[in-house]
Amino acid sequence: MSYSLNLDHRNGCVVLTYTGEVSAAELRQSRADAAASVEAGGVKRLLVDFRHAVPKFAMEDAFKLTASHAGIFPRGTRVAMVVAEGRLSDFAEFSVTVARNRGFRMEAFADVPAAVRWLAA
Repeated sequence: MSYSLNLDHRNGCVVLTYTGEVSAAELRQSRADAAASVEAGGVKRLLVDFRHAVPKFAMEDAFKLTASHAGIFPRGTRVAMVVAEGRLSDFAEFSVTVARNRGFRMEAFADVPAAVRWLAA
């Protein structure tokens, strides 16, 4: 498994962290697990840390996944994605655009503190 999930009580969010190679199947499974954690934790904030991920999925997979976020996560959920500067930026920008076009609140950041501040706002 190339991801882990934790409930960050201090910041009031679920943290989904990817490491190493990430396949399309892992994206789908981790998203389902994250949505369940958001629901169970009673929070509507998800921090997705992609800084140490190596994507092994197509842009089409990212589109399909992101396009269906609103139907998977509880209404009002906010997602902050953190990507390493210069890495995955096309994926992050594309995913944010797809999410916004579907009325889902999602932003991309280059560092965790900025993402946490946005989630808390």
